[in-house]
Amino acid sequence: MALTKFSAEFNAWNYAYGVNPLVSAFEVISGSPSSGTYSIALGLGVVYTPDGRPVSPVAGVPITIGSGSNVETVTPSAVSNPTPTLYGTCIITATFAYGHGQGDLVKSGDFGLQEAATAAASFGGGLVVCDRQFFAAAGLSTNANFTTFVTGYNSVSANVTILNWGGISGALSYKNSTPGSAYASSTVVLY
Repeated sequence: MALTKFSAEFNAWNYAYGVNPLVSAFEVISGSPSSGTYSIALGLGVVYTPDGRPVSPVAGVPITIGSGSNVETVTPSAVSNPTPTLYGTCIITATFAYGHGQGDLVKSGDFGLQEAATAAASFGGGLVVCDRQFFAAAGLSTNANFTTFVTGYNSVSANVTILNWGGISGALSYKNSTPGSAYASSTVVLY
């Protein structure tokens, strides 16, 4: 079984709902037929990692929604999810370029990076591991690509560090002591 968390390490790939074939996507049950700022309702507000840890959408963490020519990645401005296991109670609000409705799938928009960081923060902190599967899914082939990708997101906790486990020598770690500020690379080479 693929472990989501080992000691204080959280594997980002195992939080990549809808992208990792072992973690289900969310399904839209209602939305809007046109573009704009609106809310969508999901069938359920929780899916589970391969080892059973819950993952739910979070405001400020990107989602990818839709299919074909209307697929897009957006960042929710609000998420209401008071009872994740009750049908239709998870509501996501965002500005969408397309209409989205019943049957559209919602997937992680960042390949599990911020979802794993959020999980780590809920445990008081930890290390978010981005391994070769993460690199492949995100289309990253160099450490420079990874740096650009990670520093495009904001730290969720001063106690969370992102680790580059992509297997390319010269890998760095990333964190920011000020939550809400962009991740920054360290100067310490991991391998």
